[in-house]
Amino acid sequence: MLARKFLVLVAVRVLARYPAAQVGSLVALLGASLALQAKFKPMLSDDINRIELCVLCGCLAIAVLGACSQFAAAGEGKDMAVAVVYFAVLLLTARGVGPARRRIWRDGD
Repeated sequence: MLARKFLVLVAVRVLARYPAAQVGSLVALLGASLALQAKFKPMLSDDINRIELCVLCGCLAIAVLGACSQFAAAGEGKDMAVAVVYFAVLLLTARGVGPARRRIWRDGD
């Protein structure tokens, strides 16, 4: 996780003048992180692995949505569609994280 944060920081700094390259590198980094998380499940708890997987999916979806909204042609109602998809992604991420979070909190008592 620390390596991912460091690589995001490097991509933001190095590619500061190239927003399309920033977005592409972020999507690639999140995709690779998601694949590694799904394959290796590095956390000690299955619930924490589930939370990490859901959050990575949500971040990747939002990054792809941002890229599509930034670089796609403008159209009638595009802003509303982006907002609806954004909140749908947030809702699905929260729904995926919720049960695992509740199990973690219950077991902590």
